[in-house]
Order: sequence, then structure tokens, then C-alpha cells
Amino acid sequence: MSSFGFGGSNFHVILEEYSRERTAPAWDGSVLIFAFSAAAKDDLICRIEEFAAKASRHTAWLAHESCAAFDCQQPWKAAAVCSPRQAASLLADLAKALREDAEMPSGCFTSAGEKAPHKVAFLFPGQGSQYLHMGSEIAAVFPEILQAFQSAEEQLPADQRPYAKIFPLPSYDADSEQAQLADLTATQAAQPALGTIEMGTAAVLRRFGVEPQAAAGHSYGELVALQVAGRLTSDELFQLSALRGRLMAAGDGGRGGMIAVSASEDTAEEIAKEAGLTVANRNHPKQFVLTGLKENIKKAQAIGKERKITARPLQVSAAFHSSLMTSAVEPFAAELEK
Repeated sequence: MSSFGFGGSNFHVILEEYSRERTAPAWDGSVLIFAFSAAAKDDLICRIEEFAAKASRHTAWLAHESCAAFDCQQPWKAAAVCSPRQAASLLADLAKALREDAEMPSGCFTSAGEKAPHKVAFLFPGQGSQYLHMGSEIAAVFPEILQAFQSAEEQLPADQRPYAKIFPLPSYDADSEQAQLADLTATQAAQPALGTIEMGTAAVLRRFGVEPQAAAGHSYGELVALQVAGRLTSDELFQLSALRGRLMAAGDGGRGGMIAVSASEDTAEEIAKEAGLTVANRNHPKQFVLTGLKENIKKAQAIGKERKITARPLQVSAAFHSSLMTSAVEPFAAELEK
């Protein structure tokens, strides 16, 4: 805080937060959500137009008012996400698009028809989805993310704590950034880091009343799904994440890799056989992940290039879902039994 005096005397005071715990979102008002619901389409359009006419003034309050009145059971629904400056014009465009049955403007979403609520499923990703500074924007706003980090820092061994891995000191050259990414990608670090962000993000969604009726996970993400479903506590999640990461990272560091191939299943299996790999994941009718030794990953990449098929190595430090992971099975199963 600064006070600049007429007589030339300037005073400055630095304050810190009274409590170390954040109790509410640090929402800065730079993004607003407008939400509308109605029994009929014409009623919905009229309500949006009414808000559009007022939105050049008291914009944040109007956004709050719209969300407070929103009823998800109504058959006609619309939402707009925008900055305060965009609100009036975007809401006018939304009303016009609804009236003319035209394409929705960017940042606008609508739903029409059945009252019956849709079921919600949460799907949690596994290794390969991590990146530096992931979750930084929501971590700066929502206490749930900070609470997840606090639990992780308390529960995990020093070399597996995620905060410094996800948010390292700023890097000013490409080599340093690559080294930081490699540090986060290391199996023993990536798994607890993903668990922290995923568990915290699920808690943020719950703040807004978004509760899953089903939870599933891809590879490591299965553990987070179990925690979100109430089968594991957060402490148990971190305990299992730390162990799973250490077990799967064990060895001399040459434990293979993985490569995503965009092709039909028959073609993916042909490439796997030719390169000496196995098919680990069937993600999509035209995307398959192959796993095995690093030299064989390079062979698959070369085959893909020759056949003009996208074959992209994944940011992982081992050949997950392959026989190279066999040594992790028994000790991990023993820990799960507890």
C-alpha cells in the first residue's frame, strides 16, 4: 500500500495475508460466466436480451445474478463466458443466434429439450499428460488446488513432492526447460504430480456442484478415480502414487518407452510386430499406443514415417503396460491389499 503526500513525504507499507489458508476463490473478475434458463425458447431469448441491455454497467453483479437464478432442470439453457468488456455485445450476439437458429458465437453454449439431467463421468488421464506449470491458472484462484498441494507436500517423500517439479524456478533457455520437463516426466515424480492436480481439479468442479456418477482412469488415473469415488482417502492416494512411481521407475533407467500410432488396429498391430513392440492401449479406433524397448520405439517411428502414418513417442520414462513392468506387480498388489 502506498500513500503519496502533497508535501513530498511518501509512505509504503507491505502487508501479508492474515491467514496462510485461502478460504475463498481469488476471483479477479477478468472472466465472467452468464447462465440463463427458461421453460421456453422465447422466454430464454427475452431474458438474455434483458441482460444484454444492462451489461455495460454493473457487469460482474449481473453475471452473479444470472448464475444465482439458473435452474438446470429447465429445458432451455444458455451460458456465455467472457470478459466484462465483451459482455454486452456477446449476450446480444447469443440472443440473435438463438432467434435465428444460427451458429453460436465463440464462448457461448446452449442446451434444449429434455429436462432429465445427464449423468456425469470424470475420466482421469495417466502419464504422458504432464507438463510444466500445469494447473497454474486454477491454482492461482481456487483453494482446493492449494489444499491438494499442501496434502501432497505433507504426505510424500522429499524427492517426490510435486510443487517444485510442476512449478520450477523460471528457465531462460531451452536446455534448462528440457531438463525441468525431464525431471517432471520421471515416473516417480510424474505420478504424484498428476494425482495432485487431478484430485484438486475434481474438488474445484465439486465447488460448482458438478458431481460424477462414475469415475474412471487411464492407467495411473485409475488411482485418482478411486479417490474421487470415495474408495481411497487422499492420504492413501499419495501413499500409493509414491509407491507406484518408485516401483515403475526402478532399474537402470533403460526401461523402454511408448509411442502413439494413428492408424487402424490391424495396421498398429502390424507395426508393433515388425518393430518388436506390443499394443498397450487401445485409445480410439484409430489411435493405439505401442510399448517396449527404446530401440524398438525408434524402429516404429521410422516405420510410421516410411508409411506416412503419424507415430509420436510419448513423454514417458518407461514402457508401461508391458512385461518390463512385471517386477512392480507383486509389491504394488501387496500394498493395495492393506
